[in-house]
Amino acid sequence: MEQWGTYEITSGNWKEYSFPIAFPNACYGVVTTPVPNAGTSSAASSVPATIASYTKTSFFAALSDTTAGWRFVAFALGE
Repeated sequence: MEQWGTYEITSGNWKEYSFPIAFPNACYGVVTTPVPNAGTSSAASSVPATIASYTKTSFFAALSDTTAGWRFVAFALGE
């Protein structure tokens, strides 16, 4: 099962983000990439969100930079 979504990260603190649908058995991994600013090809940050942990229903992410309002896409794989 593959899932992805766009999320906003508002600080450098760890935050829990829910998957659109819970994985029935397990989540095997989550990767992120920054989202470009509206109307440009440049991301607000070139640093992807760091994933601390994940479960069947959610993941915890943070940025090393504390600038608020950055968006990222998360892609998760599981079953």
